[in-house]
Amino acid sequence: MRREGRFLGEGVVDEVTADGNIVWVHLAQGFGRILILADEGIELWRS
Repeated sequence: MRREGRFLGEGVVDEVTADGNIVWVHLAQGFGRILILADEGIELWRS
């Protein structure tokens, strides 16, 4: 995950809403699960 070119972390996508506006991500290394909204400016990259 990145915002404005800055690395925020990594994880595995758990769920995505049908419209793609909400994504749940399980963060790596046991840091929990977070909700990301499309308008937060966070880029998700697949590796």
